[in-house]
Amino acid sequence: MPLLPKKPRDQKPVAQVTPAWHPNFRNVARLPDTKTVRTSFFINIGAVTVTLVLAIYAVNGELTLRGLASETQELQRQIDRDEGPSKQAVALFQKYQAEEIKLRELQEFAGSPDKRFVLSNFLLHLSERLPRKIALTHVEYRPTALTLRGLARGAPDEAAGEADTYIRQLRDDPDFGPLFEDVSANNQGIDPATGWFAFDLTLKFKETAPKENKDGKDKDKEDKK
Repeated sequence: MPLLPKKPRDQKPVAQVTPAWHPNFRNVARLPDTKTVRTSFFINIGAVTVTLVLAIYAVNGELTLRGLASETQELQRQIDRDEGPSKQAVALFQKYQAEEIKLRELQEFAGSPDKRFVLSNFLLHLSERLPRKIALTHVEYRPTALTLRGLARGAPDEAAGEADTYIRQLRDDPDFGPLFEDVSANNQGIDPATGWFAFDLTLKFKETAPKENKDGKDKDKEDKK
């Protein structure tokens, strides 16, 4: 008789493998973090600190740029406001410089107040310092020179010496002598009417024309050529 098939025995469930209750101290990476303050806390704090520093730096830079932009705009407004008066001041200064040059040229031409030639003062000066044996009979004024005519009393030789002494006196005169380039005598001799020694003196002024006038004359001459 054939055997009846046997019922399969119920297989017992396989027990799940549970890890040991204690870590494997030989694998350091799997050990739990048992520190009082965990390392991740410091990492997070460092990251937050760096982020805050960068944010503060960026905000500070932005505020600085805004302040510079505002200051630049204010300075530009001041420049625009002062540009008109500044141009006027520069124009007035240039005009002043031009007038100053003209004034200096005029002073050079006319001389300083102490050295300016005044005919009336010169005549008074001549009368005050006229030698006792010299008499002036004629004074002629021209822009370039003065002409004096006079007589010297005494014997011919003595009168000629008196005339020469008077010429040196005019050349060495401390007040008016520097104004003259040369003092020369002309037409000397005995005056038939009086018998005294007659002389003519030419007192040539120093050339004081401004340089620009000279250059202008030279240019005119060149143009004519």
